[in-house]
Amino acid sequence: MEAFYHYLTHRFINPAQRATARTVIQFSLTEAFISLTYGLLHPWLGFHVPRVFFFVFSLVIVAGLWLFRSRLPLAVLAHVCIGVMWAGFCLGIAYSGGVFSLVLPWLALMPLMANLLIGLPAARGWMAVSVLSVIFFFFFFKDAQPNLDVGGDLRSALAHVGLVLIVFLFSYLFYRAQLALVREVKEKNDYLVQREKEIVAQNETLQKQQYEIQSQSDFIQRQNTLLIQQNVRIDKMNDLLTMRVNEIAERSRVLERHWKTLLAISKSRAINLGRFDEAIRHITRVVADSLRTERVSIWAYQADRKSISCLVLYDAVQQRHRVEEELLLEKFPRYFEALEKQDVIPADNAEENPQ
Repeated sequence: MEAFYHYLTHRFINPAQRATARTVIQFSLTEAFISLTYGLLHPWLGFHVPRVFFFVFSLVIVAGLWLFRSRLPLAVLAHVCIGVMWAGFCLGIAYSGGVFSLVLPWLALMPLMANLLIGLPAARGWMAVSVLSVIFFFFFFKDAQPNLDVGGDLRSALAHVGLVLIVFLFSYLFYRAQLALVREVKEKNDYLVQREKEIVAQNETLQKQQYEIQSQSDFIQRQNTLLIQQNVRIDKMNDLLTMRVNEIAERSRVLERHWKTLLAISKSRAINLGRFDEAIRHITRVVADSLRTERVSIWAYQADRKSISCLVLYDAVQQRHRVEEELLLEKFPRYFEALEKQDVIPADNAEENPQ
């Protein structure tokens, strides 16, 4: 049962709100239980209210408890609970004799519940609603007198005993909720008193430590001058170390990128299966991504070594492959000479490079 209460009221952090919400739920469950009991005893007591009403009324009250999972304020939930009971009582009064109904005195529960659950202003409002309800039944439902028929004396006794018991039970539930709230507040007060004692003891310890710290302050100030000088030297060394770390990190990133490039090339299905054209297209695309260059191409010497032909060229900007024209020795003698003498021709600006 505690888990059920916690499930419905866990959003109420304030202890007073949580106690009130718990009381509203208990009131609702109590009224639902009484209504269900009357529904089960209906054939023997001869109630004029249809039997199904008692069961439906119980279900409506229990279903209304799920409103506690919504974001409605607690006062609104309490008003809804009281309003559902008021509507059920009025329907029962209309069926069972109007102003002569044995259910009519139960309207006194409305201001009582409002006072216990919400406050005096709400109790005044519900008192007015209850009085207006009695006046309404006096003028529009005053002909039938079902309490005088067969079994009326037993129903009358049960109705009044039930009213007395439910008033007592509601008061008792409210008393228990208030008692639990007081107990919780007392436990928190005891905890706060204990914490206050601990804080006082900690303050005394802190005062002693403050005195010791003050005695060391002069020594620390003398050390600060030395530390400042050392920090200047350390900052300079840190700058140098940061530069070195950045250089190493950049080299590591380049090496890692090249390693991934080699790994991607080695895993190529086209290379492993010997599909030459597909392989060189794959290689140029991967190398362009790794070197972050706009163009990568593969060239081959002709048999007479007087010209080179472009096998494939990858344009990273347009992300497509194309083939360049061949280069002849007679048109580019310096370039062919550099190819013969050097493994690598570094040319950051190829258009201005003499080779």
